[in-house]
Amino acid sequence: MQLGIEEKYMNDLSVFFKILIGLTLFGWGYYDYRRVIIPDKVGFHKFNFKWKFKRNAFIYALMVWGVIMVGRELIIWIWF
Repeated sequence: MQLGIEEKYMNDLSVFFKILIGLTLFGWGYYDYRRVIIPDKVGFHKFNFKWKFKRNAFIYALMVWGVIMVGRELIIWIWF
């Protein structure tokens, strides 16, 4: 049985939920980027290197993960 376009896309809430989660992750990462990384004028030195690297890596990972989730779901939703 073939589904109509309304039944195929509008009832698939998991796609919209994944897009919403991806946008939330990207927004959280961007918020932390603007709040934490941009105002940081000290830079890296041997006493704070590990802490700052972990903090920055987490923020960038949030942003990348959000973009990948949204991009993947949009490609699947539009292509298929």
